[in-house]
Order: sequence, then structure tokens, then C-alpha cells
Amino acid sequence: MFTSITSLTGFLRTRTLTFLFLIVHGHASAQALSQPPIEHFFRNATASDVALSPSGRYLATIAAVGKRDGIVVIDLDNMKGDLTTSYAEADVQGMEWVNDDRLVYWLTDKQSGWGEQRGSGLFAVNRDGKERRTLAPTRDWGARVWRHPSFEQVLRDGSDDILVTAGERDEKSRDAYRLNTKTGRKTILTFDNPGYARDYIFDKEGIPRAAVGGDQGGQMVYYYVRDKADEKWTEVYRRNASLGEPGWTPVAFDFDGMLYVSQRVSSDTTGLYKFDWTTKKRGEKLAAHSRYDIGGGLVFDRTSRSLAGIRAQLDKAQTVWLDEKWTRWQAAIDGALPGMVNQLSRSDGKRVLISSFSDRAPRSWYLFEPESGKLERIASSRPWIEPAKMATQRFLRFKARDGMEIPAYVTMPATGTGKNLPLVTLIHGGPNLRGETWGWNAQAQFLASRGYAVLQ
Repeated sequence: MFTSITSLTGFLRTRTLTFLFLIVHGHASAQALSQPPIEHFFRNATASDVALSPSGRYLATIAAVGKRDGIVVIDLDNMKGDLTTSYAEADVQGMEWVNDDRLVYWLTDKQSGWGEQRGSGLFAVNRDGKERRTLAPTRDWGARVWRHPSFEQVLRDGSDDILVTAGERDEKSRDAYRLNTKTGRKTILTFDNPGYARDYIFDKEGIPRAAVGGDQGGQMVYYYVRDKADEKWTEVYRRNASLGEPGWTPVAFDFDGMLYVSQRVSSDTTGLYKFDWTTKKRGEKLAAHSRYDIGGGLVFDRTSRSLAGIRAQLDKAQTVWLDEKWTRWQAAIDGALPGMVNQLSRSDGKRVLISSFSDRAPRSWYLFEPESGKLERIASSRPWIEPAKMATQRFLRFKARDGMEIPAYVTMPATGTGKNLPLVTLIHGGPNLRGETWGWNAQAQFLASRGYAVLQ
């Protein structure tokens, strides 16, 4: 099915930013140290995110530009790449395509500690680097910043607009707005705010139709829905957060206006359910697992206007496809890239973007064209890492003193007998959040390269 596996080396060689995507050759030799240098594990990635434009013609990546991360855009039709935006004192943290000509993005500072970070702000720029606009300024984390716009999602309707929330009318509540990324003009979408709302779920037309709010004391959480933009909000669920009562969370709308919600039902784990608009209650179960939360991960196909699949973090990241063609594509990609977790996505065009990684291989990205069967590697986050020299991460469960099973990952040194090793335990924050997932981890791999077993 596949005609070629290539890289972008050829067409980027003559450009000043070509080093961002080149695969490093010749760094392994007979004289190479058995222990990779520490900087191999902790230096910034050459690429940290990749996204296709709505048409699939342009590819944007957050890539290393000197000592900072900026945005580079490649025209896939003529294979020309250009620097779109970068900063001397900040790094681009995330981005989204607004349309084929414009992107929205936000910042961070990878050279400062968490306590020194400023709010990420919100910015927009054309893919050619022109018409850059500040939509929300960066600011200190501790400042009262609910008034500033916060990015929610793109519309993908051909306009320059995005969806944001902001607390302009009340610092304790937020409204939803449609924001033009070129003019900065905002149009309020929740003039009839249900009260102390802070989160909204939008349908595919950009209308906020589900909301999560609370009381002034922060104890009660209220969940609201409405069938149409001009209807009043209806409270459908409430819980006392201070008592740890289980949540009822709106997740997403499909193209037919069906709302999917996440809830714990006679289980320790959350499942996905359809919302019954007639009874205003939880309806048919879509997906659930006895050991893992299934609380989101819905993959929609804009071309067929359907729910194509569901992603979940089990022992490893997994996607269950509900669409036959996506199932075929997944099988073909998994056959070409064995031993990897291969996550597929696409915009409205003919190209499919693959994000590929394993416990021994940092993330790389590929483009797949189903019609021709062409598979092409386009970027690698850490091309200097040699997967063969990395350690294997195993999943296991062990019983605590009270009999409760605790899921964990163990990374063992790639060499040696694996017996009588010193053990380092990496503790995550919590206590009610999943801390780790299967994949290449810089801390665990570094410690394993130095002879430690690592428990996460």
C-alpha cells in the first residue's frame, strides 16, 4: 500500500531553517559512549507540535529557532518553508489554524521556572508572518486576569474568527465571544449567561449550548444546556464539589447536534454517554472501561461530518475507530510503523497527519496520502535519540496494603541483568489525576541510562 517513506531533507536543504527538520546522521560511531550525554535527554525538541491547515495544503510546526521555539509554515504543494513568527524572550507553546491564511497561538518561557512564568497571552498572525496581532496580553499568573480573552476553539468556517471566553462583565464569571483575529472585534454569544459560568461547550456552528457554572462560595457546581441559541438555559445536573460528589461533564457536540457527556455510573471510572434532549438526562452509553476513565477523545471527521473514533489512555494510548476507512488507514500505518503508537488526524484535505511515538522513540510526524499510499516523514522531535539505546517501559499493577491495585510504569536499564538495581520513584501531582502515560520520558530514560530502575 505504501510507495515510499521519505523525509523533507531534500527540499529544505537550501533554506536557513533546514536544520529544524533534518535527521541527524553519522552521530553514532564505534567510539560513541555507551551512555548518551545528559543534554540528549533534556535539550529542547527541534519540533514540538505539527498541524495541517484546513485544506491540508500547509503544514505548521512549532520548531526550534535558535534558542527559542517559533512557528514555521511549509507549503506542501511546492515544498517551501518559511519562518512565520518567533520571539527573542519567549517560546510559542501552542497553535491552531484559523483558516488557510491565519494562525492563532500562545506563549511560554522555557528558560524560566514555573514560578517565574507569565500568562501565555493570545496572538494571531498570517502564515507569511504579516498582520500579527495581540488578542490578549501576557501577564503574571497571580494577577486577576479573567477579563482577558482565553482561547477556546477555532471555527473553521472560512472566517478570521475564533471562539474565546472572557470575564468582561463579571470577574467571577465568563462569557463566550466570537473574536475576529484581524480586527480584535468581539461579539458576545452568552448575553443570557446562566450564572457564574466558567466553561462552555460549543456545537459545530460555534454556538455555546452547554455550560458549567457554580456558586459564589465555589462549593456547588451547576450544569446547563440549551437546544438552540435563542432558548433559555436549563439546569440538568448539580453536585457539591466540597463533598466529592461525582461530576457530570459535557464533552462535545457532533455535526447533528448530539451532545456527549462524561459521567461515573455505578463505577469508579467515567464513561461517555449520549445526552437525551427529550428527558434532559444522560442517555445511551457510547463507551466505558472498567479500569480507565473514558472522558473525551472524540475524533470527528469534517469531510463525512461524522464521529469517526474515540481515543483513550489505557495501558497505552488507543483509538477505536467507528469508521471503516479510518480502520483501514490505521491498520496500514501500524503495519508500516510497527511497535509505535500511531495517532491519525486530518483536516478537510486529502492528507492524513500521523503522530508516532513509543516508549523508546520520541515523537515523529508523518504525512499519509490514502489515494496514492504515500507515507512521508516530515519532522522529528528529537532526531539525535537512538531508540535502540533507549530503555523499555513496562506497564504493571501492584497491590497496596489495603488491597487496592495501583497501576504503574517501570523503566529498566537497556543493558545489564535487570536484577538488584537501585530504584527511583517519580511522583506526580494529584491525587485525583492520572500522572503518567506510556511513551518516551526524558527523566525516566536518563535515569535508566545511568543504571537505575524507574517507577512511575
